[in-house]
Amino acid sequence: MIDINREIQELEQRRTYKYLKIEESEGIQHQQMKERLKQEYSRRLRMILKSELNARNKITAIGALAVPVLRYSFGIINWRSEEIKKIDKKTRKILTMYKVHHPKADIDRLYIKRKEGGRGLVQIEAAYKAEIINIAEYLNTNYKKDQFVNIVKSQESSQPNMNSIIKTAAKITEELSRANEKSDTKQDGIQHTKARLGESLKKKWKNKVMHGQYVRNIDRRLISEEDMFLWLSKEDLKAETESEIVAAQDQALQTKYCVTKILNTETDSKCRLYQQFEETIDHIISACPILAKGQYIKDMIEWVHNYTSTYARKQVYNWTKNTGMNMCQKSAETSQGGKVTILWNQQVQTSRTIPNNKPDIIIHDNEKGTCMLIDVAISGDINVIKKEAKKILKYKDLTI
Repeated sequence: MIDINREIQELEQRRTYKYLKIEESEGIQHQQMKERLKQEYSRRLRMILKSELNARNKITAIGALAVPVLRYSFGIINWRSEEIKKIDKKTRKILTMYKVHHPKADIDRLYIKRKEGGRGLVQIEAAYKAEIINIAEYLNTNYKKDQFVNIVKSQESSQPNMNSIIKTAAKITEELSRANEKSDTKQDGIQHTKARLGESLKKKWKNKVMHGQYVRNIDRRLISEEDMFLWLSKEDLKAETESEIVAAQDQALQTKYCVTKILNTETDSKCRLYQQFEETIDHIISACPILAKGQYIKDMIEWVHNYTSTYARKQVYNWTKNTGMNMCQKSAETSQGGKVTILWNQQVQTSRTIPNNKPDIIIHDNEKGTCMLIDVAISGDINVIKKEAKKILKYKDLTI
């Protein structure tokens, strides 16, 4: 039972009480709460980054466990835009310390969705803007239905610009409209706000001279955006590995081309092994003739080729399964099933000597008397057309 005769103890000077986790006395202790929230956010961020989670799960955990600490206070604590940006900057600094973000990689790409080529990190500034617009939208929509909401709206409207949620939301909406001129500004809702913020970041990333090269050069007629960034959705990469790959795609690694063209030094930008081509990331990983003779095969291509050939065999297996044909998946064997014969990694006997007579897969239609040659290739994304033409030319004599 509650003792109705019990006196409520007065709050001592400089003491506070908590209401919805926000400390108050005669008013909210804004500065004190900001410091505590930032400390707790940093603590959780470091705890996640120290864990053994993979790259994708670390980013997801930050959005689920660390960001809500700050998000809860948006609209209650008087955050300034500069303070929010400083938190994002400190976040990137901590990510760099734990090798989750490469110091030279693109910043905007860090906050873009993974299926669109980004890392999927929640940007504190974007979360703040979306939350403020959402609160203002609620006040503007429900003030006629609820007298208490009407009181809050009247109070907010009378506040100075820097402290008014409604006025701050109007300013943010205007900025988004300017940044996304083609978007439909009549649409409302927090999801639409997040979409507009995401489009703004993608536009900034793609328009950058150096960091936007990779995504601009992709021929989407050959590779869809979904397939191109499928690897970012997998859960088998360490954070350090993922950050290095993203930095390489952003042309942020210190190649001779980067040092010469971007840092404006007087050094030669040609490949140190093969002087005829620029030493870019794409050249190093998939186009250097010297590395192609040994290093690619020794350290990378052999493993990737075997993995991809296995993948190709699975695709052919699924295709033949649909035709009702049983087959063996072992390499260097022939599998026959009436209508179709499949040969894995076998030389073709011809009436004259042909140097390139061993494609990865041959599918022979026994009824039509035709063959399909399949050869697996690992190329840079921007070299797909070139590699395809090279493969066709390579097996031209065998085709004839």
